[in-house]
Amino acid sequence: RYHDKRILYLSIIAQALLKEKKTFSEVKVRGFREGNDTKPILVVIVNSHDKRTKGFQIRIFPVIASNVFDVSKLGPTKGNLKAHTISAETTQRKATPRYNCTILEDAYLKRHLQVLHAAASQSKGFIQACQLFKIWLRRRGMADAPDSFNGFLMSLLVAHLINTNQVNRNASPKQIFN
Repeated sequence: RYHDKRILYLSIIAQALLKEKKTFSEVKVRGFREGNDTKPILVVIVNSHDKRTKGFQIRIFPVIASNVFDVSKLGPTKGNLKAHTISAETTQRKATPRYNCTILEDAYLKRHLQVLHAAASQSKGFIQACQLFKIWLRRRGMADAPDSFNGFLMSLLVAHLINTNQVNRNASPKQIFN
């Protein structure tokens, strides 16, 4: 499975970084969001005595190239895990939409970050508007809920609205938010 290979890859990197005791005070593999261990990331805490950098964290997100998997096989109705045997002559492959989605997220993370960077470069109010949307999501309890509309997706939506001229590039953060 893809996630097993991902956690193995991160574990090998974590072991190598643990040898650098002087540089890093802590190295851990944890879920992307608290309580969600299906998509692990690597969190490295820098060992520093300077107040400005004490507790500084580096989060490492492993990604894959967008052409590693055939995108047509990663739709929400496709099954990409081992087939379940019903009888000797019949096997059924269940749809795996969450599994497929996590692979697509990893495959297109770099492209999505490029879209966000372009929107931030083109619109003065983009970053502050995204911050307002993230606060809005947090206050409604949606920011950390599993399978919810998180801040990253909200930022992509705002970038899409700016790139398709549905929101003026020169709009203030409050105008973008409203």
